[in-house]
Amino acid sequence: VQCKVYDSVLALGPELQAARSLSVLSALLALMALPLGLAGAPCTGCARGDARSKARVSALAGTLAALAGALQLAPPSWTAHAVI
Repeated sequence: VQCKVYDSVLALGPELQAARSLSVLSALLALMALPLGLAGAPCTGCARGDARSKARVSALAGTLAALAGALQLAPPSWTAHAVI
């Protein structure tokens, strides 16, 4: 793999465009997971009387965070697979 200078974002190869898209999607999912995780924490006052809904919000936050991590790991794995 050699370093190349691209004049435009549209000139990137399909692998780099996919990696860029997955990274942006990963960041968006992580930004969605953060407030949900805070709202589902036992130390917050959101949904005080309903522990079941807090557990569901926490589970959703964890799922979104795990999905964000998997999406962030995919592009480097593809690149490593292509190089090695």
